[in-house]
Amino acid sequence: MRTTRGDSIRRWLLVTAMLSAVCSMGCARRDVVVIPADRMIRPLPDGNYEVTPAWLQERYRLERWQAEELKRCRQR
Repeated sequence: MRTTRGDSIRRWLLVTAMLSAVCSMGCARRDVVVIPADRMIRPLPDGNYEVTPAWLQERYRLERWQAEELKRCRQR
């Protein structure tokens, strides 16, 4: 009787671990974001940085998209 109980506990632990792994990957995204060369960050002589308007626009779009994806992920 003891081996049956030990086997069933190990099976439940395995099933729980697999289910946890599958659920945790449910909201994982594998998208790669590439920012082209015209959307640059340039270092300035005073140590600050300057960004192009195209870079700012792309960044705002990316952040809006990420916020929407996060909302969708939380609703699931």
